[in-house]
Amino acid sequence: MAATSIENLRPAKATFDPSLWGDTFSAFSLDDKVQETYAEAIEELKKEAKKMLMAAKSSKLLILIDTIERLGLAYHFEKEIQEKLQEIYDELHANNY
Repeated sequence: MAATSIENLRPAKATFDPSLWGDTFSAFSLDDKVQETYAEAIEELKKEAKKMLMAAKSSKLLILIDTIERLGLAYHFEKEIQEKLQEIYDELHANNY
């Protein structure tokens, strides 16, 4: 059996399809105004989510908390989640569940 060299196993030139993204990310820049606008929008959404969390009742509350956890956003609402879970616990404990 003859030894084959690595050069014989490799194609002479790799041909890859062009990137689906093109140069979108290499040419991306975000100015301060746009960042500020995004930051304001994020804060408004966080306020809205906090209101939803504080207004939710029992089973819908648990679903909302689960959704927030699964989205990885719970760190924004740790205090509120803890308060609501404590309320549920206290209610169940008072009713001997």
